[in-house]
Amino acid sequence: MTVTLLQIAIGGAAGAVARYLTDRLADLVFGTHFPVGTLAVNLIGCLLMGIAFSLLPERSSGPVWPAPFIMTGVLGGYTTMSAYALDAWTLAGSGRIWEAFLYLTATVILAMAMLCAGIAFGRWIAG
Repeated sequence: MTVTLLQIAIGGAAGAVARYLTDRLADLVFGTHFPVGTLAVNLIGCLLMGIAFSLLPERSSGPVWPAPFIMTGVLGGYTTMSAYALDAWTLAGSGRIWEAFLYLTATVILAMAMLCAGIAFGRWIAG
């Protein structure tokens, strides 16, 4: 358990730095009028999550399993969109199409609602 948590922590730090650098590069190349960096991070993260999911074994036969480092750590630090997409794919892949659709839709709508609530609450606290 301790090794796994360390893998996730190190991977998360690397993913967060990669996210920041990707976002800054996108700002330099495309400007800041549209969130190209966030879009790029989410799309790249989803692509990499799909590749990792397809290539990494489901279980480890050795002492170190790369999935926690790559999938939860690096990609989790880079973007949560990749985990969101994988969860939806897993639901749909198991024949739970309606639940996948509900999950996809509810996440976007509720995330925006929570963001708005957080902004309103923060502004209320600030006076």
